[in-house]
Amino acid sequence: MGNTLISPEMDTLLTIVEEATRSSKEGIKYFVEPSGGSLRRAISRRHHLVFGRRGSGKSSLLRKAASDLTVERAPIAWVDLEPFKGHPYPDLLLSVLIATFSSFKSWLDEAAIAPSTRTTFWQTLFGETPSKPSYNRKECAKLSKKFGISLKDLDEQLHAVDDAELSFKAENAETSASAAEISAGVNNGFSNVRGKASEARSLEHNTQIEEKHKRSKIDFLRRNIMLYQDLFEEINVVSGGVSLLR
Repeated sequence: MGNTLISPEMDTLLTIVEEATRSSKEGIKYFVEPSGGSLRRAISRRHHLVFGRRGSGKSSLLRKAASDLTVERAPIAWVDLEPFKGHPYPDLLLSVLIATFSSFKSWLDEAAIAPSTRTTFWQTLFGETPSKPSYNRKECAKLSKKFGISLKDLDEQLHAVDDAELSFKAENAETSASAAEISAGVNNGFSNVRGKASEARSLEHNTQIEEKHKRSKIDFLRRNIMLYQDLFEEINVVSGGVSLLR
């Protein structure tokens, strides 16, 4: 018994157990279902509220669900709210959207198009390979670009000062032109000599318009809510299923 407890194998086991106490990407390889059917319910297409005491396996359950859904090639966004707990409103909304869109963009660039034969990618990250074929690369790249544009706009809003006074100036130029032409001729019976002279004048009027308003991050989100809904719908169409947020 003493030789068994003090051995390299036991040291390895202790390390694995210690690492498994904290949820991580690597920990899903050693996932143990906390109760029968909990994983199946977690990946079902319903809204879920997972609760339990600290260390009960909430994060591990969600990570395992996200991993299994990724192997099924389902669009999945994993968002950890812990880094945003100090963010004021509405920066919190912007941060969650940025994390969500970044996850979906990564899915489109990687898991959605990675062939099943790319075992180094699938086995290293998820421990198994998908049975479904990859999605259309062209469609995924097109949608990934749209997510990238929205991410840039959201990032600019996040780092901007809310309620700041902005001023814009627009200048309109209006040009009017007038022309006069004078023609004269002399006929001496043997030849016809004619001459022509013209004069043109141009007048330009400039009109300057100045607009002032205050930046509102909430108004920005409201103006773009339809765009974001379309992005979620498009990723569902590309995958032929339902996107999930964990």
